[in-house]
Amino acid sequence: MNDNLSWKATSSQISIIDLKPKIAAVSEHLDAVIRSRIRAFDASNENIRNQAEQHKEHMQHLKDEIAKKKKLLAIREQQLPMVGEKATQLLEKVDALRERKQEENHRQEKVSRECDRLRDLVRRNKSDAEAKQKLSHEWREQLNMELELIAESLRMEVMGMGDYKTRFEFTHIHEREHKRKYYFTLCLTPGEPFQVPECVPEVQGLQTLLTQLNKDRDMYSFIIQMRQEFVKHAKNETKISRN
Repeated sequence: MNDNLSWKATSSQISIIDLKPKIAAVSEHLDAVIRSRIRAFDASNENIRNQAEQHKEHMQHLKDEIAKKKKLLAIREQQLPMVGEKATQLLEKVDALRERKQEENHRQEKVSRECDRLRDLVRRNKSDAEAKQKLSHEWREQLNMELELIAESLRMEVMGMGDYKTRFEFTHIHEREHKRKYYFTLCLTPGEPFQVPECVPEVQGLQTLLTQLNKDRDMYSFIIQMRQEFVKHAKNETKISRN
């Protein structure tokens, strides 16, 4: 019986001894697995921290960009009134230029109409000249004599002054001062009405005569009536000096 007990004890010790390496191997394997899991966990945590840091940096970048955009938007909002004012000024300049262009077009149209009128007048004068050439020599001589008498009776001298200005100068107006000169300057700018920028001495009926001239364009009548106004003026002067 003692022998049996001894054999069982020995058998039991052998089994435990054999199991120790296996247990150690299992334990080491478990340790390795646990260490591997720990390293994987640490790596995962590090990755998460890196991603969190990147996310934080990205969010900060977005905040900075939003702040810049807000600042830029505020500047643009401040500039909007100025831009609107400049746009209004530009539109006003465009309108002014358009009006000037229209005025220039109207002026050119007037000039064109006046040129057409003058061309018609030249054609009529040419026709008149051709008709006069058909008159008899005696009649032309008589006409020339009458014209000379009119020019002499008017005591008038015509002088071109340039810039569409012509001076009509009269003498023998004043009954005592025959050499005293009475004159007026007539201006005709193409496309514009007749004007008298200078009249020496000034006569009261000038504006009425000028209005009639621009209406009927009768230059000869205007010259005759202006001389008559000078005569009236001279007579009034003489009357005043006698009184």
